[in-house]
Amino acid sequence: MSTVPHFHEQADFLRESSGSNIEKTMRKAVRILAQSGIPHYICGGYAVQEHGYPRFTQDVDLIVPDRGLAQEALCMNGFAAGTGPARPSSGSRNPPSPPAPGSVVPASHVDEGPGSVIDPETRVRIDLLPSPERARWPPQDAEGSCRRAPFSGQLVRSGERFDLGPVTLPVPTVVSDEPRVLMLEDLISTKLSAYAGRGIDRAQDYADVVKLIQANALPRQYGVAKEVRALYERIWDELNSRMTE
Repeated sequence: MSTVPHFHEQADFLRESSGSNIEKTMRKAVRILAQSGIPHYICGGYAVQEHGYPRFTQDVDLIVPDRGLAQEALCMNGFAAGTGPARPSSGSRNPPSPPAPGSVVPASHVDEGPGSVIDPETRVRIDLLPSPERARWPPQDAEGSCRRAPFSGQLVRSGERFDLGPVTLPVPTVVSDEPRVLMLEDLISTKLSAYAGRGIDRAQDYADVVKLIQANALPRQYGVAKEVRALYERIWDELNSRMTE
C-alpha cells in the first residue's frame, strides 16, 4: 500500500482493537480479482484509514472497470452476491446465518448498495463501484463497439439515484494481488464530489476530508480535481482561519 507507514500502523491498530475483519476480506477479494485479471482501487472508509484518519468502517469499497465481471469472479470463489450486508431484522437479538458461497442474499436481509458481495466467513460487505466507460473495459470488439452502455455517473440505491457528483471515479488499470489504495488527492476529490452531489446525506464524506486535511497538513493549493477545488479551498480556509483565531 502506498500510504504513510505510521498511518497504516494506526489503521491496523484500529481494526485489531475493534475486532474488524475488513482487511482479511479485502485481501481475499483483491487476490481473486488479480487472478481474474481485474484491476482495482480501494476507496471509501478503508482508504480514509490508510491516509491518516482512523475512523471506524464496516465495509470495503472497490473501484473496478466492470462490476458485473468483478462480482462474477468473486462469487465463483466463495463470496455471496447481494445488494448489501446481511443484518438482523428489527428487534432480533440473533443475526441471520451467513449466506452460502455463491448464493444471493434475500432482499429482506439487506440494505441495498451499489452492486455488492458478502464474505460468508467474515460477513463483511464489499461494494463494487464502476469506473467510467472511458476505461475501455471490457475490451472492444473488432468493430470497436463496447458491449456495455456508458456509465451515467449515478448509481441506484434503495430505489433512488445515488449521485456521485461532478467528478468521475478514477480508472484502475493495474492488476495486482496487493491492495492498491486510491491516492490521497483522488480520494479527497471523490469524497467532495459525492458531498456536492448529495449534500447532507454525504456528511461523512465532508468530515473525512476535514480530518484528512488536518492529518496530512495539506496545503491550500493541492491537486484535487478542478470540479471540487473551490469546495476544498473553502474547507481549507475555514480550518486555517480557526487556527489563527
